[in-house]
Amino acid sequence: MKLGYLYGGKLKGSVDLGTDPYTGLPSTFTAPGGFIGPTASFGTFYYADAVNGNDAKDGRSPATAKKTLTATVALCVAGKGDIVVIVGEFNDSGNVTLNKEKMKLIGICDPWQQSYLSRINPGALATSGTLLITAKDIEVAYMQVSGHRDPGFHYPAIYTNATPPLAGTRSYIHDVVIPGLTPDGTHYCDGIHLVGDRHTVVRALIENSQVGIKIDEEGGVTTYRIVVEDIQMRACDVGVDVAAVSEAEPGRHGVIGKRLDIDAFGALAETRGIRVQGLGGHPYFRNCFIAGYTTAITKGSARWIECYHDAAGGTLIDPAAY
Repeated sequence: MKLGYLYGGKLKGSVDLGTDPYTGLPSTFTAPGGFIGPTASFGTFYYADAVNGNDAKDGRSPATAKKTLTATVALCVAGKGDIVVIVGEFNDSGNVTLNKEKMKLIGICDPWQQSYLSRINPGALATSGTLLITAKDIEVAYMQVSGHRDPGFHYPAIYTNATPPLAGTRSYIHDVVIPGLTPDGTHYCDGIHLVGDRHTVVRALIENSQVGIKIDEEGGVTTYRIVVEDIQMRACDVGVDVAAVSEAEPGRHGVIGKRLDIDAFGALAETRGIRVQGLGGHPYFRNCFIAGYTTAITKGSARWIECYHDAAGGTLIDPAAY
């Protein structure tokens, strides 16, 4: 018997190949460990409903949705690509930790979330970011997320935590709204705090934050690439703060920022639209609009800062930054 090829099949144990034409004896192929062809699978959908859900249910359909995010996320299996769909306004007891690799947390609304259909608030016991990302390949989209509400704390709405190093990497955050300012109108939260590697943040509205997006290489994590693009920031003391980033080898591009609209109007203590600190690596900002800040944006260690500014609004951009 002539065995041509196998495609997408599975063999296990002994396989009869017929009679050997040369010896006249039976011929077999033994695959004790199994021969497995290409396989693929989709993740499971789980549902969380803050109004009608019940944590005693299985969370596998809208009719049997869980009530809390913590209970729903616990159903996910790391690496499987599970999807958690949320509806309602959640106030879990503390932080919600997204610790299952390749999971997705998805709301159900329009990108600007004006209807509050999918909203996450920090619980009274929150001690870190409201959404704490501690696994690889996490997606967060189509929801509002608020930072810590207590005075004296500036815990961000979304925090990619790279402890241990590279644990919270390759996140994809898009189509989110972060309102930022606490209800008393005086205490700020940070918007998104990115620690780790290969994060992408696109199509977001961040308002009334102490720092809209902070990028900080905590714990000695080397940053290969962080992209922030098509983001509206309003009334943030600092729009983008690049605190510590390194690109020690070719192919590590650091921070790339494009089409950022950053307006200081209404900020509690406006400081600077883009701040590149001494260890900020070599970020690249292009086609950004900065308005209303009175402290000059300086190039520092940035590779390229090419931004538009509203002179009448008092924004200053050091000529050396071009």
